[in-house]
Amino acid sequence: MLNLRAKYSVIIPVYNVEQYINKCIDSIIKQNYPDLEIVLVDDHSTDGSEKICEEYFNKYEFVKLYRNKVNKGLSFSRNFGMQNASGKYIWFIDSDDYIEFNSFNILDYTLNKRENLDILYFDFKEIYKDHENVITILESEGKSRFYGGNVSRCIYKMDFIRKLNLLFPVNLYSEDLFFNTIAVSQTNSFEYIKIPLYNYRRTVKSSLMNKRSMKLINDVLTITQMIINQFELKSDKTEIVTLVLNHCVGRLFDFLLFCIIDYPENALEYHYKVIKVLNETGIDWKKSDYFNANGNLVLKVPRCLMRKNFGIKILKMNCMRKLIKKRIDRNRA
Repeated sequence: MLNLRAKYSVIIPVYNVEQYINKCIDSIIKQNYPDLEIVLVDDHSTDGSEKICEEYFNKYEFVKLYRNKVNKGLSFSRNFGMQNASGKYIWFIDSDDYIEFNSFNILDYTLNKRENLDILYFDFKEIYKDHENVITILESEGKSRFYGGNVSRCIYKMDFIRKLNLLFPVNLYSEDLFFNTIAVSQTNSFEYIKIPLYNYRRTVKSSLMNKRSMKLINDVLTITQMIINQFELKSDKTEIVTLVLNHCVGRLFDFLLFCIIDYPENALEYHYKVIKVLNETGIDWKKSDYFNANGNLVLKVPRCLMRKNFGIKILKMNCMRKLIKKRIDRNRA
């Protein structure tokens, strides 16, 4: 008989992933873990994904299946999955990824010792065509290492998330940044196990990142503004708020770099928006790692930008950076 409240609810939004979804679901089912449910939310797929999900739903009692009548997006599907999940803990898994064998037993080992945990983090693997990388969380970064990031690299206690009334922002990219940053900022009850449990198909994600749009770049600005608005900045200067805001500074400068490289014609306008948001944080962002000892802007180059024609884009970036530096110097004067 199906448990009325499973220990784990695995929430999987599904959209046009017929070549990946079997491996994703099978990686969960083959764990032979008795106390879980799989919540599939098909986001109006136009390929064979819905039929595949239906086969699992008909075969396994612990599989739930919901269908969106129209395409609603990742955030809506995750939120809907949460509303229909019964588990004590939730794990968001992308339908083109998969998990390691024995993952739930490994999670149990920690949770059985610390039942009060709100969030449990773990490492993950980036899967490429010819190799894989294990991504760990750097101990030296303290609590700030948990802000942002992919929500699939951790599990959340359901009661904790519902107490916060926390949902993914709909129709915005970088929804993980908002959800995880707010969640981590509201608890000290979390832990990290240095074992990779999640396999992230970087080849699939990279093809999407190459299509990075101004919407994504602008959405990160919107998400950052939403995070800032969660805190009363004038009165709340706690360590947690400072950590959150410093993380926001880093994200904004990262995406300013993306804008300079991919959309140089929009860079100056985007820079003004970034500076406006940064000034609202109430922190001295000019002392961040993105400025050198002389107070000059230093934009770091993320690994994902090391790609074809990068030299030409760096030249564009350097030219645009000089213009932005002039604007910053003018604001300081």
